[in-house]
Amino acid sequence: MCGKEHYSQRLWIWGELTGPATPILGDVLGETSFTRSGTLVYVPGKAARKILMWLDSSGHGQPLRAPAAEYLWAPHLSPDGKRVAVTVLTEGNLDVWVYEWERDTMTRLTFTPGFDGFPVWSPDGKHIVFRSDRQGSPGNLYWMRADGGGEAVRLTESKDQQLPFSFSPDGKRLAFLELKPQENFDIWMLPLEEVESDHPKAGKPEPFLETPFSEWGPIISPDGRWVAYESDESGNNEVYVRRFSGPGGKWQISTDGGELGPRWTPSAARRNPVWSRTRQELFYRSRQGIMVVSYAGQGEVFAAGRPRLWA
Repeated sequence: MCGKEHYSQRLWIWGELTGPATPILGDVLGETSFTRSGTLVYVPGKAARKILMWLDSSGHGQPLRAPAAEYLWAPHLSPDGKRVAVTVLTEGNLDVWVYEWERDTMTRLTFTPGFDGFPVWSPDGKHIVFRSDRQGSPGNLYWMRADGGGEAVRLTESKDQQLPFSFSPDGKRLAFLELKPQENFDIWMLPLEEVESDHPKAGKPEPFLETPFSEWGPIISPDGRWVAYESDESGNNEVYVRRFSGPGGKWQISTDGGELGPRWTPSAARRNPVWSRTRQELFYRSRQGIMVVSYAGQGEVFAAGRPRLWA
């Protein structure tokens, strides 16, 4: 499942860790920076309306009947394959929606002004975790029912921005990114109990990978043994695999390195590794297209084949 990459957004500003975020610019396309004199530099642009599509290995795309919208980031398919969770930009707000493709229904889950996005399905498909800046947070993790019932439950309380990415198969660990001031994204795990309920108990977040480099997209394998992620530790953006628990090695999966797009298109440079649910295969994006790697887990060793073009 895929969609276009470019989008616009609002630029928000916070005070000194107090008060809500305040929008100062609209129609911002991508990253921003300041000159030494204090002048703000940004790339202007309006969001493009996009459609959701199925994509097969021949590169053929089949559009879904979901309405065209300003979809951001990658769509997230439910465990049963019948629903898609997406982030939609509407009038300067980001919200989580769920599209059920068999019934052709689009349901909005969040209604709070600001940034609600990065939805991730729980393993049983009954709940969704997402990132939100509600309650004055810089962007923490929240839990809610996938059917939109009930209220969202806050899982973390951090002064740092956080982005959820994947669950362990039993739903008791949530892999997420945390961005500390003046540092890069690191990978953390959030312990969870009572994950079948609408009010799970969250434990203390545990660091999984803290380095001087920037990590992205931690995805736990279907068997719960491995974590695939992206890192720029070599100077290039590459996909790596580590053991999910216990000591072990690190294996580089991608081989082409480099950026996938201009830095001012925020998601264009991401490789977004994804595990197959039915085969021992790992997918990721490259400049050539979508790549696939066959693998075998032998004890504490991860044996990966040569990347090949999938679509």
